[in-house]
Amino acid sequence: MNNHKRPWLRGIVIAFVSMAIFTVTLGVFMSLMLLVISIEEGGGPLSDFSVSLTLAIVLLSQGIGFVSGTVRLTIVPLLLTFLLIWLICTLTRRISTNWQSFCTGLVTWVLTMFVFSQNVLVTLCDPLWMQAIKSAAIFSLGFSWGAVPWRSLAKQAKKLMAEHLSLMTLKAVMFCLVNALIVLGIFTVCGLFTVGAWTVHGSHAVVRVFNMTAMQTGSRILTSICAVAWLPNLMAWAVSWLFGSGFSIGDLATFTLWSGGATGLPAIPAFAIFPEQVNNGQLRILFVSIPMLVSFVIGVIEMFLPTEFAISAGKPDQDWHGSNRLRHLVGQFISPLASFAVTTALLAACQFLFFRLSSGALGEHRLAYIGPEARTATSIIVKTIGIGFFCAWLVAVMVVGAVITIRIVARYIRGNAQVFQNTDAKPDTSTANPGDEPSINPQQTGPTQSNTSLTNSAEPSSNISAVDDNTSVHKNVDEITNLSDTPTS
Repeated sequence: MNNHKRPWLRGIVIAFVSMAIFTVTLGVFMSLMLLVISIEEGGGPLSDFSVSLTLAIVLLSQGIGFVSGTVRLTIVPLLLTFLLIWLICTLTRRISTNWQSFCTGLVTWVLTMFVFSQNVLVTLCDPLWMQAIKSAAIFSLGFSWGAVPWRSLAKQAKKLMAEHLSLMTLKAVMFCLVNALIVLGIFTVCGLFTVGAWTVHGSHAVVRVFNMTAMQTGSRILTSICAVAWLPNLMAWAVSWLFGSGFSIGDLATFTLWSGGATGLPAIPAFAIFPEQVNNGQLRILFVSIPMLVSFVIGVIEMFLPTEFAISAGKPDQDWHGSNRLRHLVGQFISPLASFAVTTALLAACQFLFFRLSSGALGEHRLAYIGPEARTATSIIVKTIGIGFFCAWLVAVMVVGAVITIRIVARYIRGNAQVFQNTDAKPDTSTANPGDEPSINPQQTGPTQSNTSLTNSAEPSSNISAVDDNTSVHKNVDEITNLSDTPTS
């Protein structure tokens, strides 16, 4: 009986322990930050609000926004969300991965979120049923990440597809996922470096905001650390800005490669790092072309590598006139094209979700929406990615077509040269030894000709003509002698 109840109890432990670790750690930091601010800035003690603010941030990290006065905060701190999911995943792997644990853990998690929502001093934006759905989604993601054996599941799926799909189709499916992960990883690195460049370039503006708000050293450090919770959001905005779409701060400002400026924004230090316009046209073209270049390089590598799609023109002596061979030549380009199309669709879905999660509100009216417009940013980036993949596929088609054309032309030239060589060649009717003199036919009335062909070409043709001339001279002398010996009447 105890063994039967143990999985159910372990689910409760997973939910309670993960929530306790996350809430206590966040609460300690919030208490310290409020204490330092109250000491440096003066006024009443702010530590009394630490519990309520901690619970509000815990709910916000699960996508549940709140309203406090004129401030409406729905921008989810994605870094805290990821840490919370990772914490649930780690405890799930260590404690239990049974479905019974998932059920009890899910119920416990949702009930805990309900208790938190009833003890905050701010007004939550979502109704109760939406809060339950969002908190359940967070716990489900963390538990499934830790409980599902993804490696063995991937091996089984690959084995199943190998039994029912061709090798080229299986490669296309695998490359769809690999390409999407590679492109998303490169975009993440680009976003991180862009935020770093913003921070370095806008550090003087951040200092001016600190001085304008009379914020002391301790408050500056702690508020800067607190802003790191929204680092993935800034990375998403940076990716949208870098690749040509940009982002907006409500109705107050819009930041793109062609326009920018932080005038009129609230005195928030994080807003001071936002960039100005890029005046160099070549840099703008380079930044906008990054998705196309990335997809083009990936596509070219996968088209020609032997371990990838291995597109080739066949052997040099291969004839493509047969229907089966021509079908194979055309068919080897279909799988890469389908793979690139599916990869582009996956990237479109991931980019749209990422941009949508990174955006939110910071107010009611002019700050009702902050971040990139998800549809516009996704459309611009995905179009350039699709162009890069299609160009890589088109280059492969042109290269293979050029190789086959060169081979056909070379084969035609070699064939014509062989025909001309056979036509111009003369058959050998006799052979002559070196040093032999050409024989003269006495019955030949005209100039004597040699019917022998010299195999070694030791004597030139001029010698043959000289012999003919001497023979005619001797004949003329004999005729004169005969006339002189004839008696005259």
